[in-house]
Amino acid sequence: IQIDRLEPINVVDEEGVVNAYIDRFELVKINDALEESIEIKLAKLGG
Repeated sequence: IQIDRLEPINVVDEEGVVNAYIDRFELVKINDALEESIEIKLAKLGG
């Protein structure tokens, strides 16, 4: 699993709406979490 597209997201604060981007570090953490979760689920299914 690899997430490598940086999608703008709207972040709303007191100043209004700001476009923010998920940075590379966050993407790495998301990838790691997804891979770990899938491995655990597959292990449970496999037995």
